[in-house]
Amino acid sequence: MTDPSGANLFEHRFGAGPPFTVGLEDEAMILEAGTLDLAQGFEALISADRIADRERPFVAEIFQSMLEVHTPICHTAEDVTRQLHAARARVAALADAHGLVLGSAGMHPFSQLEDHRPSHAERYTMLVHDLQDVARRSMIFAMHVHVAVDDADKAVALTQALVAHVPELVALSASSPFRAGRPTGLASTRLTFLAAYPRTGPTPPLRDYAQFVDLVGTLRTGGLPDYTHIWWDLRPHPWLGTVELRCMDAVSRDEDAAAIAAYAQALVRHYAEAYDAGYRPVAPHEALVRESRWRTIRHGLDAVVLDLPGDGEPIAAAELIRRTRTALEPHARDLGSEEALGGIERILRDGNGATRQLELFRRTGDVSAVVGSIVDETRGRAPRPAAAFG
Repeated sequence: MTDPSGANLFEHRFGAGPPFTVGLEDEAMILEAGTLDLAQGFEALISADRIADRERPFVAEIFQSMLEVHTPICHTAEDVTRQLHAARARVAALADAHGLVLGSAGMHPFSQLEDHRPSHAERYTMLVHDLQDVARRSMIFAMHVHVAVDDADKAVALTQALVAHVPELVALSASSPFRAGRPTGLASTRLTFLAAYPRTGPTPPLRDYAQFVDLVGTLRTGGLPDYTHIWWDLRPHPWLGTVELRCMDAVSRDEDAAAIAAYAQALVRHYAEAYDAGYRPVAPHEALVRESRWRTIRHGLDAVVLDLPGDGEPIAAAELIRRTRTALEPHARDLGSEEALGGIERILRDGNGATRQLELFRRTGDVSAVVGSIVDETRGRAPRPAAAFG
C-alpha cells in the first residue's frame, strides 16, 4: 500500500521534523479582471511563472479556473501571514499581466460557468472521470491547515479530539453565502456541495494508526488510489507527517487565515500534550457532530451549537470559540503565534467572510461588488466603493 509519492504507508513522516510547525493550502478562484467571472486561466499563469530559482508557490487544482496557493513549513502563524501574503502577491502579479485577478472564498458568488475544463494533472483527470458530475458541478474552494505531529498513533488520536472543534472552524471560516447570484441562506454553501463527494464529513472513529492503514487498504480494494482521496474534515497525512484540518472555506484576508491557522496549531498542541499525559480522546457521537456542524453551515458565527468539547449543552458558537481561544492562549504564546491567535477576536467582532459579503450585498444589492471585495481582500487591499464595480 503506497501513498502518492510511492512510499509505503507504514513509512510515514510523523516525527521527521519538529512538532507543531504549520503550513497552509489556499484554493483560489481565477477571475477575468473585467467581468469578475471565473476564467480558465491556470495554464496561462503557470506558463508565465518562469522564476526558476524559487519554489513555485502555487499548483494546479481540479479545474483550470482555480489554483492552490501554499505556504512553506512555518514555525508560527505570523510566518504563515507573511508567506501567504507573499505568495498571493506573486500570483496576483502574474495574473495582472494576463487580465486576470484572484479571489479566495468558499464559492464564487455569481458565476454559472458550466464548461469547467479539468486540470491537465493526471490526478485531477482521474478524479473528474471517477466523480463525473459530482466534481463538475462543485466549483468550491477550501483552506487546509497542516500541523506537524511527532507520532503516528498520536496523529490519529488528535483527529478524534479535534472532531469536537470542527463546528468552531466552520463558523470562523464560512465565506460562501451566495450561489448563482443570490444568497443561499447558508454561511458555508461550499460544505453542502462537498457533501456530494464520497468519503467526506466527520472523521470516523479510529483507534490507532494501524486501523487507519487497514481502513485505507480496504478502500483501495474498491479502487481508491490513495489516502488523499479521503476528504474527511480532519485526516492524518502520513507523507507530510501532519494532522490536516480540511473543513474550512477559503478565506479572503491573510490575517483571518493566519488567525485560523494559529487556532488550529494551538488546538493540536493542546491535545498533543494531553495525549502525552495519558489522555485518549473519544470523538463525540457522529450525530451530534453533524448537527452542530450543520448549524454553523447554516448560521455561521450566529449559530447556537452543541458544546461538544464539554457537556453537549447548547451554547452560542461565538461564546464557545472565545472559551476555546482563552484555553489556547498559553499554547499560542509558547508557539510564537499569540498575535495571530488574537485575530480570532477580530473575526468574532467584525464577522467572517460570509458576514461581510452579505452586509455588502444588503447595502448595495450588487453581487459583482461582493466579488470585487473578495478580490481586494485577497490582494490585501481595502474593498473599493461599490460604484467602482459598475
